[in-house]
Amino acid sequence: MSEELDAVETALESAATSPKSVSVDGRSAESRSVDDLLKLAAYQAAKDAASSNVAGFGMRFQKIRPPGAG
Repeated sequence: MSEELDAVETALESAATSPKSVSVDGRSAESRSVDDLLKLAAYQAAKDAASSNVAGFGMRFQKIRPPGAG
């Protein structure tokens, strides 16, 4: 499963860095849109946040002690 996810991530990164369309003899090239690159960046940030090893998943539990109870 991990190998499949790595392959998908590699494919996404190579697709984002490669041009959208290229014409060799006519010398034209078209890059990816900013929206596509922002979506990829948001995906990467969400993936990194989900895979971080934060204890408690952002939640903290404490005992409630009323004042004067020591």
